[in-house]
Amino acid sequence: YLADYLISAYQQKPNDYKALYLGQISTALAVTQQYFYHVAELIDSQPQLSHELAIRQLRSHVEKVARQVMEVIGQALGAAPFCRNAHFARLSADLPVFIRQSHGAFDLQKIGELSSVVANDLTDGQDNIWQL
Repeated sequence: YLADYLISAYQQKPNDYKALYLGQISTALAVTQQYFYHVAELIDSQPQLSHELAIRQLRSHVEKVARQVMEVIGQALGAAPFCRNAHFARLSADLPVFIRQSHGAFDLQKIGELSSVVANDLTDGQDNIWQL
């Protein structure tokens, strides 16, 4: 919903900077959406596998994108909506609380461990990401 505020601000008063920030957010959200679809397809196609690495990578990526959205929207809109719009301010205050409840550093540590195994053994159903 935070992104809706930027879309609305751009539609009401377009400018290049808002378009740039909107482009950043739009791209990040689109990639994240496709990653969700990919992981879901991976799970559906091979339900016997744990897919732990892919799930943890997705969760870590979503956290990163949520932080990016918060930062970019703040840059794009400035201080006004934080001070003058109670709903926006509440959303902006609540999102970091939810992010803090993630597994963050533990996920990254486990991703590192699992990546060292998956790099040599692709039994988790993932493609070898080390060979772009």
